[in-house]
Amino acid sequence: MKRGKLRWSLYFLCLLALLNVWGCSDDDDPPKPVSTTLSGTVSEGPVAGATISIYKIENGIKGTLITTATTDSNGDYTANVGTYTGAILIEATGGTYIDEATGETRTLTEVRRAALPSSVGGEVSVCVTPLTELAVRKAGSYLDPAAIDAANKMISQLLGPDGDILKDRPFDPTVAGADDGATESEVIYTLLLAALSQAGDNGNMTPEEVLDLLEDDLEDNELDDQGAMINDAITDFIGNENNENGLSDNFGHLDDIIDGGFAATGDLAELKNRLLTLLNDPTTANLAAFVAYLTFTPDTPEENLFRGVAELAFIYNSEAGEFFKDLGIDFDTDFDNETIMNGITESIVNLSTSAQEDAIIGTFSELRGRLQTANTYFAKAEGAHTTISLAGFDTIHMDDIDVKVLETMTNLMIAACAFVESVDYTVSDWTVTSGGNQVDIRTIDDVTEDQEEEFITSNPGLLGVGSTTKLEIFRSALKNAATTYGKACTALAALSDAAKKARVRNAFSMDDAFDAQIASALNTHTIASIIAALDTKNTPIKSVDSDEADPEIYVPGDGFAYEKITHTIFYYTYTINPDYANYTLFDFANGDKSVRNWLDVADQTEDDIELYIRGSRTNVATGVVEIDWDEPIPAPEVPSASITIDGSISDWASVPYFINTNELKAKLAINGSGKMCALIEKSGSPYYVYFGLASGYWDDYWTSLHGIQIYFNSYDTPNWSARYDGSTSGVTSQTVNSGAGIEVSLPSDAASELIDDNLLNGFSYSVDYSGAYYGNSGAVKLTN
Repeated sequence: MKRGKLRWSLYFLCLLALLNVWGCSDDDDPPKPVSTTLSGTVSEGPVAGATISIYKIENGIKGTLITTATTDSNGDYTANVGTYTGAILIEATGGTYIDEATGETRTLTEVRRAALPSSVGGEVSVCVTPLTELAVRKAGSYLDPAAIDAANKMISQLLGPDGDILKDRPFDPTVAGADDGATESEVIYTLLLAALSQAGDNGNMTPEEVLDLLEDDLEDNELDDQGAMINDAITDFIGNENNENGLSDNFGHLDDIIDGGFAATGDLAELKNRLLTLLNDPTTANLAAFVAYLTFTPDTPEENLFRGVAELAFIYNSEAGEFFKDLGIDFDTDFDNETIMNGITESIVNLSTSAQEDAIIGTFSELRGRLQTANTYFAKAEGAHTTISLAGFDTIHMDDIDVKVLETMTNLMIAACAFVESVDYTVSDWTVTSGGNQVDIRTIDDVTEDQEEEFITSNPGLLGVGSTTKLEIFRSALKNAATTYGKACTALAALSDAAKKARVRNAFSMDDAFDAQIASALNTHTIASIIAALDTKNTPIKSVDSDEADPEIYVPGDGFAYEKITHTIFYYTYTINPDYANYTLFDFANGDKSVRNWLDVADQTEDDIELYIRGSRTNVATGVVEIDWDEPIPAPEVPSASITIDGSISDWASVPYFINTNELKAKLAINGSGKMCALIEKSGSPYYVYFGLASGYWDDYWTSLHGIQIYFNSYDTPNWSARYDGSTSGVTSQTVNSGAGIEVSLPSDAASELIDDNLLNGFSYSVDYSGAYYGNSGAVKLTN
């Protein structure tokens, strides 16, 4: 992908900052920090004498201890955390409480936690209960404010539409009258905590075991496994003699959650931000932050796309991901040599000389599992339309076509993993000769070819076929890749030219007729022939390629010019080399031949082995246009002006500069006589200056003399010179500004020769200040 610099606009923020400064007098005092006081109830029922420890959350984990407190006989605490404004983790340990279900006095043996996304000053209520503990667990191992907030909101849904597990205070249901003044959500809170106690008593479980069951069930944001347990426990506690307040189940929201799951509490924009952080810096911590937040976001095509992209990003940057980078094989790989088998063989041999069989198989099996997970997400991302902005790049757009290409790539990687897993890595002898001694090859940093050959020879079963089941997965994944790529090609072909052009900023741009037709040709010929060759032994393979004419300039009238190339798309047919008739793709894909067989054959010759021999060429399409929409070139028009070559530049005042740098300034105009005129002005004291303008494609001006050439050389007398088509004939010039520049008019026919409505006039300049070079190129448009 070609992408320019990412452009950020901060003007609005700067304006707000200025308004804030202007709106304050010099006498205004700066705002004073506001301290925060936390208070709440620790309940499992109410825990008396519990120790409260309040910590800063730093880099997503429990950090510096801020303060401590102790709960009173009602389980209440108060603590001042000063002026700290960040996220907070509260832990409650020890103390005693009356178990709601049994009425027994128990000691709080486990830590109960609550998390607050920020400390905003003033009085803040934060209860600590089994439900706040569930929320902390739901927020994940990386506790950042957004995840904390989303987790608290999700678990709060258990208390009804107005419930808040931090602010609402549960009471002691075993004490009559304790519910006086309680809100509906606090009544529900109390009943749910009592139900957790009842569930433990019913199932002979500790409170921790009950929470563990709920935590596992909540992984999918549903209570489908333990919902019945909670409902039964609610019913049982309502009839329990310890229900001194007559609590009853007169709310139906819990059934809605059990039936339909929790509502999403996360924000898709926040998820995208985490994805961008991961893509720009694919660390384990950033992956954990992304994954932790996924559980709170709505199940949309965009969310599934983000999930899949995150999986691929982490895989690509993993150690195992280096395998894919090393292969370097794509759909237009040249089949006239051993490129494919050498690429795979080299990577597999490197694996076999560095790790045990179970490590290799286990790594790639796990990798394939993650790729299949990514593919599941991509399959659910159909219809996605979103953007991703990476550091150093313009915003990248992604649509359904991009999703299908991602599916294709993922299936190809699944196929590669399966092929690696299909190989037998059984090693009976790890030793090779090194410095006259027998050494374990796994301890050698740079294994030589001789050592590699010795190692393979010593292990006759190594790199044979180990699993035909994995080869079946290999073939299936390749066919899946072909199917998804075909869908992408079909969708692309259905777009209008304008819609194709609009995809210029997409991840897989494919934004013109050439991209569409080359993709279609690859799908119809190369991919289809490879898939057929997997099932039928003697199937030839077709390799798609293209010829291209010299580049032209295309000016669509949008103020820019674009490179335009006309192609002929064709394919070569590769037939099986009769000398290696049993070493076809069919043989390797079906287990009739192995990597080991290939190595044995390759060792028998020093020449390149041609498994397939290139044969006839067949044209697929001619006159196919490719336009580089990604690289627009500004193309200002040359104006008309009353210019006289007289050493004065006052008549140039109305003509804009088309080059305006610290080193060089330049203007072009057509005067009243129809002559092309130029004004070139240098800055400072360069050794030389060159300006050239040529008709047609601007990269040709160095070799073409059909155009203007203007020189300044500090050693020549006169310093300035000008030519048209390499000659001074018909060229009029005068230095200006005491020799700092030159104005030039060309022969009468020059303008008409240079004017072509279908072409631009390319220019280039260079300035040399004693070895410090400056220069650039571009284009201008001349019209009649």
